Amino acid sequence: MHRDGRLLLEADGETAVALAAAWDAAFGVLRRISQGGSRKLSDVAAAVVERRGRGLERDLAALMN
Repeated sequence: MHRDGRLLLEADGETAVALAAAWDAAFGVLRRISQGGSRKLSDVAAAVVERRGRGLERDLAALMN
């Protein structure tokens, strides 16, 4: 699997756990963050993985609203 694909799966899992959401809902959150900020999905995924354990839940919850 490509590096970006693995990173996206990891970020999707982290997002799902942080929000207590299903994987498809978590992916939707990542996609909305990407599109809303005109950022590459792989860049959003990298930022999520980097932030895990350091306020990720709060940041994601704020972005969902």
